[in-house]
Amino acid sequence: MHRDHPAWPPIPLTLAPQYNPAYDAHPHQHLHAHQQQPKLKFSHAKAGGRTKKQALSCFFCRERKIACGRPEEGITDPTCNQCARRKIPCTYPTVSHRGQHSRIKSAARKAHSVEFGRRESAEFEQRENVGAAS
Repeated sequence: MHRDHPAWPPIPLTLAPQYNPAYDAHPHQHLHAHQQQPKLKFSHAKAGGRTKKQALSCFFCRERKIACGRPEEGITDPTCNQCARRKIPCTYPTVSHRGQHSRIKSAARKAHSVEFGRRESAEFEQRENVGAAS
């Protein structure tokens, strides 16, 4: 059974920007205190073009799986807000193991498949030799 649908006007895919001379001349003056645009942090690129990321959280925060409020760049005391509140030493990992888990697993999987392939071919040869001897 076929139903007739009313013809809907097409929906515009993009909205045309409207020009407001007062706003467009000074766009940041129209933001209220609670609407401040967030400040973006940029890190300087190294010679290789890649930047070295710092560890995201200290050992204590990782252990507890809580948000680690790292201090801002340039502050000499590296204590995060969680450790400072508890008055405990705050230490960060020096080496990142980010992405290593999947690499180790895939390397082990490849080694296993190579070894499995060798075993399969050896068993196949034994069966062929037993069959040829009969």
